[in-house]
Amino acid sequence: MNESGFLKLENLKKYFPIEEGFFSKVVGHVKAVDDISLQVKKGETFALVGESGCGKSTLAKCILRLIEPTEGDIIYKNKNILELDDKEMKELRKELQIVFQDPYWSLNPRMLVKDIIGEPLKEHRDMKTNEIENRVIELLNLMGMSEDHLRRYPHEFSGGQQQRVALARALALNPDLLVLDEPTSALDVSVQSQILNLLIDLQERFDLTYVFISHDLGVVQYLADRIGIMYLGKLVEIGDKKDVFDDPQHPYTQALLSSIPEPNPRDKKEIETLGGSVPDPSNPPQGCNFHPRCPYAEEVCKEKPPHLSKHHGRQVSCYRVDEIN
Repeated sequence: MNESGFLKLENLKKYFPIEEGFFSKVVGHVKAVDDISLQVKKGETFALVGESGCGKSTLAKCILRLIEPTEGDIIYKNKNILELDDKEMKELRKELQIVFQDPYWSLNPRMLVKDIIGEPLKEHRDMKTNEIENRVIELLNLMGMSEDHLRRYPHEFSGGQQQRVALARALALNPDLLVLDEPTSALDVSVQSQILNLLIDLQERFDLTYVFISHDLGVVQYLADRIGIMYLGKLVEIGDKKDVFDDPQHPYTQALLSSIPEPNPRDKKEIETLGGSVPDPSNPPQGCNFHPRCPYAEEVCKEKPPHLSKHHGRQVSCYRVDEIN
């Protein structure tokens, strides 16, 4: 398997039905993930970026089949995981793990840390009790914690420590892919940097691949190798981090990056603001989803949706990309 064959999404869709009336008649759909195709390389951090409600977290859950996609394919190590039965999927879950945004709500408050981290080992490994505890201690040490934390409950820890416990649980079975859904957004800035550095260290040590979900462009710039920009269920730009940050091509990407504050307040820059608001995902505009807010939109943008195509070393979904860059 080459690196480009590690994880591939092909025309992935997740539509949630809108039901009305006594008989729950389906009158429409919310297109949370709308025809997304992308590749994630082995060992990289691929970041999905966009405003709240753009479909990032839904896409993350689809990748792991925590929710079932409506249509499309998810190819992991050259195998379509949507064709796996429950038993095969359970076996595969050892390789695919997720860390959620708020560690407090993702950890069972009635379980001790030793049981929270040891639970996947009990489920998937034929290990004795003392072997499980030794493995849990090893994982805690990896997180910068100690054996003293074994017999404590989640509420006895800070937010940063809770997220370390969640990470330890995710790594218990030696996965290859971690989906990180806003893993630092619930933490204060100083703790954020500690967790981000821990993620980098763990990735290098265990050759992990990350799909990193975030709306925080500063965090993405620090951690990501490549970036996919999402808007209303669709990808509008995919490229290497440096290319996207140094020379954004899609008007939405340009507006997002323009909103990042300068470290030095004396370095003034013109902030590009977006008019209007994000359209209702249950009734998206015809044509390009972004055209009602785009300063460059023309008639063609209102008639049919553009598709991702190669442009300056990346993929961009915009009819007017050549003219505006």
